[in-house]
Amino acid sequence: TGFSNHFEPVHINLDQYAGSSIRIAFVFEESNGYALSIDDVNIGAATNYWTGTENNIFTNPANWRLDVPQANDPVHIFKTLNTPFINEDYYLLNVFIHPGATLIFGPQAKVRIDGHIFNESDPEGLWLQADENSGAMMINDGITGNATFEYYASAFNGKHGWQLLSAP
Repeated sequence: TGFSNHFEPVHINLDQYAGSSIRIAFVFEESNGYALSIDDVNIGAATNYWTGTENNIFTNPANWRLDVPQANDPVHIFKTLNTPFINEDYYLLNVFIHPGATLIFGPQAKVRIDGHIFNESDPEGLWLQADENSGAMMINDGITGNATFEYYASAFNGKHGWQLLSAP
């Protein structure tokens, strides 16, 4: 069973029915005058994606449908109860942040993305954190969408300091 507020897609894992014939029914219960609309229905072999079933640790295999993505694997992040968190050196290929989902790079993260980031949940979908000692670092070939970047501003000799920020 899946639920949609008409703005976010519904993803249903049908792994348990592998090799079986299944019937998919769309049931409409009228409420508040909304009309029924069904479009962009795609059925295909599922790939590896974030389930977040155990915790928020990106490198925990229990949080992935198949296994932790390796350097040449695409990464799909869907909205779950546990938001994926990377706080270490990591290499990724293409990253797909689906509507309503978030991917967080912690202050110690140094992430290289050799492909592209597709952030369909911007700017909350990609979040680079900072603390008093460090800030997340990301090197990538391109991004579709926006991101949220934290910057930790500290005082200089007990006074307000300043820092020039710019894109490379």
